[in-house]
Amino acid sequence: MPAPLLSNYIRQRRYAVIRPFLSRDLLDIGCGHGQLASLLPLDRYVGVDLSTPMLAAAQVRFPQHSFHQADLEAGPLPEDCYDQPFGTITLIALLEHLAHPEKVFANLSRALAPGGYLVATTPTPFGHRVHRLGAQAGLFYREAAEDHKSRLDQRALMLLCNQADLRVMRYQQFEWGCNQLLVATR
Repeated sequence: MPAPLLSNYIRQRRYAVIRPFLSRDLLDIGCGHGQLASLLPLDRYVGVDLSTPMLAAAQVRFPQHSFHQADLEAGPLPEDCYDQPFGTITLIALLEHLAHPEKVFANLSRALAPGGYLVATTPTPFGHRVHRLGAQAGLFYREAAEDHKSRLDQRALMLLCNQADLRVMRYQQFEWGCNQLLVATR
């Protein structure tokens, strides 16, 4: 089944916005099929996701990388993710699918190298409305729109960072105010 009309376009726009903040040492939270691993040459890539089938597909596509199944709202990262802190931790199009994003943020600071970046994208409240309408029209994945649990604005993202002892380096909206980028550091 082909992807909805605008889903691939939006994914590519997200990747363009986050690319300047990616290091060669990347922890990808909510990695799905591991598409982020194909964006740039990586010395170390670890993908974490809840979906075992997606992780299996990612491991086949990228056998040189590591993948872990974990529910970060229920517990911490797999222990080996804390052994050597990462230069970049990504949460791309993930926060909106979490009922308790603060639980995930609380577990990430320890895995982030000093001076490293936590990079997140999520729809703005306006973007949620556009996504819901676009999904009904077949422009976006309907299942993804129906799975949105959190609607975070700039203030809520700043609070998540403060609670996790992270300092916001950059905040911006993109795609006509429908999406937002957060970059934070320890």
